[in-house]
Amino acid sequence: MNDTLVTILGTLISASALVVVGLFTYRSTRKKDTVTAEVSKEANAITWSKDLLGRLEKLEGEVTSVRNDLNAITRTLRISTNYIERLWQWGTSGSRPPIPDIPETLYTHLDPTLIDEHHRRQREHNPKD
Repeated sequence: MNDTLVTILGTLISASALVVVGLFTYRSTRKKDTVTAEVSKEANAITWSKDLLGRLEKLEGEVTSVRNDLNAITRTLRISTNYIERLWQWGTSGSRPPIPDIPETLYTHLDPTLIDEHHRRQREHNPKD
């Protein structure tokens, strides 16, 4: 009976030791999992921030391009408006030759045959050129 008691006591001590080791392992693994999850979240945040920064830089480039296009359109509109005003003043003052010259910046926006016709008429009224 003594041997049985020693065996039972040994088994209980071994089982208790296994429970303690199991709890210790569980707690340390849980802490590692928490740390790993936090590191993973930080890594994801860094990656997301880098992606966001890249998208922002691309967007800034596109905005700069759109702004440049808008400036060019505004400049062309202003030159066109000034030319229309000169034509209107020329027309209201009797339409005497020569007709106002087309600004060179508008050449790319106009039909080349109309520009050629305009220059031909200018030469007819200004034979000195």
